[in-house]
Parts: sequence; C-alpha cells; structure tokens
Amino acid sequence: MNLPNFEANLTVIVDLDCILARAKYSHAIGGKRPILNEQNELQLNGMKHPLLSNPVPLSLKLDATKYGLIITGPNAGGKTVTLKTVGLATAMTEFGLFLPSAARCSIPIVTEIYTSIGDHQDLDNSLSTFSAEMKKMAEIVQKTTPNSLILLDELGSGTDPNEGAALAIAILQILQLKGCLILATTHYGAIKDYSTKNPAFITAAMAFDLQTLHTTYKLLLNQVGASRALWIAEKSGMAKNVLLEAKNFLNTGIFPIKQAKLKFKNKQKKVKSLPSFKKGDRIKVPKYHQEVLFYENADIANHIVVFVNRTFETIPLKGAKLVRKAEELYPAGYNLDLLFVQDWQEYKLNKDLDRGSKKAWKKLKK
Repeated sequence: MNLPNFEANLTVIVDLDCILARAKYSHAIGGKRPILNEQNELQLNGMKHPLLSNPVPLSLKLDATKYGLIITGPNAGGKTVTLKTVGLATAMTEFGLFLPSAARCSIPIVTEIYTSIGDHQDLDNSLSTFSAEMKKMAEIVQKTTPNSLILLDELGSGTDPNEGAALAIAILQILQLKGCLILATTHYGAIKDYSTKNPAFITAAMAFDLQTLHTTYKLLLNQVGASRALWIAEKSGMAKNVLLEAKNFLNTGIFPIKQAKLKFKNKQKKVKSLPSFKKGDRIKVPKYHQEVLFYENADIANHIVVFVNRTFETIPLKGAKLVRKAEELYPAGYNLDLLFVQDWQEYKLNKDLDRGSKKAWKKLKK
C-alpha cells in the first residue's frame, strides 16, 4: 500500500468538498462575491444578517481616511445586530463565502477580529461586568494590529458614567492611532461628542420613526441618535407616574426629593397559649371519653404523656382541658407515683424486696 498517496488524495478530496460546500451555501443565500482590499475600506451594500429571518439590509461605508464608526440610537434598535452583521460579513469573506447582499461589498483583509459584545462577568473569578470587560479590552489593546477589526458594544458601561466614558474615549483613541478598523455602539453623550469632533470617526444612528414611535432598524450615517430610554420604558409597561417624574427631572434638573408619609403599625398577632398541667392533674382530652391523669410533658413538641386504663399514652396537647388540680384531690405530701402504678402485685413485691422481706426474696427465687 502507498499510504502517502492515499493521504494526499484524502487531503485533496477534503479541500474540494469544503470548496463545494462554500459554493452551495453561497448559492443558497443568493450571495455575491465580495471585493477584497488592503486599505481597511469597508463598504456594505444591502448586506443581510445570514442567520436572521427577514433582516433589515445594512449599508455603510468607511473609506481609508476613517478608522471608526460610532453607532448611537435606542435600545432594541439594532445597534448590536449591526456589529454582528459587519463581523459575519468579514468572517464569511475570510472563509471564502459569498455575501447575502444587494450588490457587491468591499471587505478589508483582516488578520484578527476582536469583539466585546455582551456580559463578560465571571462569578468563578470574582469578575463583575465592568471588570470583565476591562480585562477583555486590555487584551484587545495589547494584541491589535493595523489589520484588526474591532467590534465594541456599549464600551465603558457598567460603572460611573463619567469615568466609563473617559476610559472608552481613551481606548478608542489608542485603537484608531494603531490603525485598527473600529465599530462601536454607545449611549454616552461624551463619546458621541468625541466621535463628531475626531475626523478619524464617523457617526451613525439607528433610525427611529417619530410618527409611529417605533424603531426601523435602519442605519443612518453621519447622524447622532437619542437613546429613547423613556420610550423603551413606556413600551415595557413602566408606570406613568415614574415616567412623569423622569421627564420632569430631564426638563428641570431638579431631583424629586419628596418623602413618603406612610406609617407602619406594628400589629402583633395574638398567640394562643397552650395549657400547662402538673403531675396528677385530672384532665379531659379529645381522644378519650373518660378523664385521664397528666403524667408529664412528652419529648415531642406540644404533646403530653397521660395515664389511662393503666397505660401511658403520648397524645397531642391541643384540646386538653383541666378538670381538677392534683393539689385539690390529694393531701400535701401524698406520693403521686401511686396514681401511676400499672401492676400492683409487682409494685408490692418490689417494695418488699427493698425493705428486705425474706418472704419476698423466697418468692422471687421460686
């Protein structure tokens, strides 16, 4: 057998199979062959997210003079989907796939794609959302090259807004100086201002229909969008009085500082006390028709030991009622143990043995 030839043939077959699989998938999604460039230019023409049903096509353009795109707009407006669509378009191109777009797209050749999307918190390593994000960003800043694509979702969130925005701006500045291609989303006003003043960046906003008060998921270049937090809260069922307080604060800057005037009454429930008995008391219990003698409290909570029909029984305390106290029935110093003798013959024999009766000892030996 010529094993090296078999292995070489197998490698060729696998390569051909991968090429045919890419071709079949590209045909199935109606893909168009992307144009490759080495100038970090990115142009998408009606690119559709390949894993979504009925996605809104994405179009954007970053030429060689622009290193970053800062996307603003409302929550649930499509900012994160825009980042993922750009990332998938780039990765699909690197894998040799055609793109599901309206026209041919221009995709830069990249060596790495770095992302910071979603919640990176790690309870096992005691990392909060922000600290985990910063750990990820420290790695990205260190490893990126001019041929890196970087996708950042709400950079700097999860901490003090001023410090978070300052860190985000510094990171964006360093990354664009390294020549990376950056796409980032944000709600911070300071980052929005930075991106409008820095010629290396362009801004974009997710469209919002003011007539219907709905997001359209369309990306509008060279615009800055509002977060529409109050609208999102209202659509999510937030109470009207909360929305009104928020609007008043936005308009006036005056904090709502009224104090609640509620007073809570300390109502204590009356706990019914259970009866307590002493040894020898005659009591009435639900289990027996006749009166029984109380012997002692049982080891089980809210249970007692009673003497009835020459037998000790453990029964619930609930429902037990005093008929007559032992001190009223027997004289002072009376031996109450006599009330609880189960076998009088055995009791008498033990007493005689205790006092040394010869007759009792003879009887015991027999």
